Amino acid sequence: MRTGAAGIVVTGAIGWALPTFGVTLAAFIVVDGIAGLLRRRRRAAADPPAVA
Repeated sequence: MRTGAAGIVVTGAIGWALPTFGVTLAAFIVVDGIAGLLRRRRRAAADPPAVA
């Protein structure tokens, strides 16, 4: 699933607003990176490689 420019804007807005709730931008980036890795692994497991 592609998020495009809207996803980038939403991610940036959340990262900018989180310090208001006591979460640092560094912590947000770490959590976002872990979530991205998990999503990528699930997608790779769901779509086995094509056999030629």
